[in-house]
Amino acid sequence: MKSIAYFAAALLLLGSAVPASADEVDDLDEVNEVNDLDDLDDFNEVNDLDDFNDLDEVNAWRFYSAQDYPLSEGNSNLFGNVKTHSSNDDLDEVNDLDDFNDLDEVNKVKAWRFYSAQDYPLSESNSNLFGNVKTHSSNDDLDEVNDLDEVNDLDDFNDLDEVNVWRFYSAQDYPLSESNSNLFANVKTHSSNDWWLYNINTRQLHSRSNVSNCLDAYLKDGNYWVHTSLCDGAKSNQKWHVDFADHRIKHATHPNVCLDADPTDSQHKVQVWECHPHDVNKNQYWSVNEETVHFKRNNLYLTNTEHGYTGDISFEWLLREDEGHQERDQEWDYNRDFHQVRSDDDDYCLDAYQPWNGGRVRTSRCSHTDENQKWQYDVYTNQLRHVTHNRSCLDINDETGARPHLWECHPPTDNSYSLQKFDLSQTTSQFD
Repeated sequence: MKSIAYFAAALLLLGSAVPASADEVDDLDEVNEVNDLDDLDDFNEVNDLDDFNDLDEVNAWRFYSAQDYPLSEGNSNLFGNVKTHSSNDDLDEVNDLDDFNDLDEVNKVKAWRFYSAQDYPLSESNSNLFGNVKTHSSNDDLDEVNDLDEVNDLDDFNDLDEVNVWRFYSAQDYPLSESNSNLFANVKTHSSNDWWLYNINTRQLHSRSNVSNCLDAYLKDGNYWVHTSLCDGAKSNQKWHVDFADHRIKHATHPNVCLDADPTDSQHKVQVWECHPHDVNKNQYWSVNEETVHFKRNNLYLTNTEHGYTGDISFEWLLREDEGHQERDQEWDYNRDFHQVRSDDDDYCLDAYQPWNGGRVRTSRCSHTDENQKWQYDVYTNQLRHVTHNRSCLDINDETGARPHLWECHPPTDNSYSLQKFDLSQTTSQFD
């Protein structure tokens, strides 16, 4: 995420129709804040940006004549001549951004994941670029964080590596959102209101729609209330424990207080309430947009076996990590944004390509556009429902688990319901 922020800040200064090369931008490691440009080697005289009130309006371009010569400046004169590879016509020599000390003016930052034709994300590691399986790290992954328009102040984030961006889903599969300091669990808006920044160090949840505001639970008239308020790292009301082993967001200071989404509330408002087990109701069940999980039934785990372009699935006993089962994997990345169940070990997704009772379920190369790969885990019934082939669920078929298939979803009162009931448990947590 750090590299995205730096790159975005640089783009706001360097953006181009025929983009000026940034091949020699060698060092972004120390980019913590943006105050001045004194140490830019080819911008030595650019020491004052006071007149630039909004970096959104400042773009840098190289202009070419009809003869394909760049417009350049020398001693206050203008020329259309051969490229000099200097700051007169180019930005190639911008080698050091160490003194960018303030991101307050970066008002429009967009973050993307770029996929190759093979559906692999573009990622970076040790300054090298790769198109390979998803790593679920900031190297390739900001999922749907496409709108940072309201990110006007990052002063409290001393290390962007410690800040994670998430969308939190209620048991009804609605994202937690913020509007005018109120909290809601309602239909997805595809805006920054649905996203949250979690600072591991301060245990604060910053609203992406206004990063200066944090989730805040306070005591009034004997009851706890929740809203967003101006972030203060020393304020105990803003400390939260995001516990996704137990799928809940619990207050870290107030005793036994949990974030609660009551589905009977006509305004879909989110509240805080006394913590209770999920078998009482699912009001306090929260999930992240993507988590690594097991799907388990009676000590048997959903397992992927890859065979070339497609793979088989089965339910097997838990495999020991040191047994070297190279072609089997029991960890799955469940993505609620894309409704995909992806094998954590490769780029294969659960695929119901035969949409009828008894239809085969396999794994195939993940594709966000493949409607056969759309699934939704029902927190209330513990069924893995197909989104496209509605009324169909993953069914273990028999007690051996050797050949799961697709079948019409059974109600909990049906004798065969247990064949479709799977526990979802998180295997790793990003919040500890």
